Amino acid sequence: QKLNMELPEKSDLSILTNELYEIARYTVVEIENLSFNETKIDEDDLKITPSKEITIDLILRGSYYEILNYINTMEIMPRLIKVEDVLAQTSGNEDNDLLVFVIAKTYFANEYYR
Repeated sequence: QKLNMELPEKSDLSILTNELYEIARYTVVEIENLSFNETKIDEDDLKITPSKEITIDLILRGSYYEILNYINTMEIMPRLIKVEDVLAQTSGNEDNDLLVFVIAKTYFANEYYR
């Protein structure tokens, strides 16, 4: 059961999307953009690759500590998520918010793996 949470059998992006927005609500961070990109696997490799990979691209807006809390919470989700890159810049507003670009990877079980 734990493995099914860490490495789901289906790439149900609606569940993942809901989880990421719930973290944002909890940490008071605004998600400005969220997109997913599934890594394509050659047909010949489908039966020998145990998992598939999804790249998560996020643009977040919030204070330094809100963003830090968001990323820390995202990393301890039951699902396997690896934060690969974070780029922060000031948003240019008077409220001192940061605009943060996050690239992360998550995985799901390959149903064709034998």
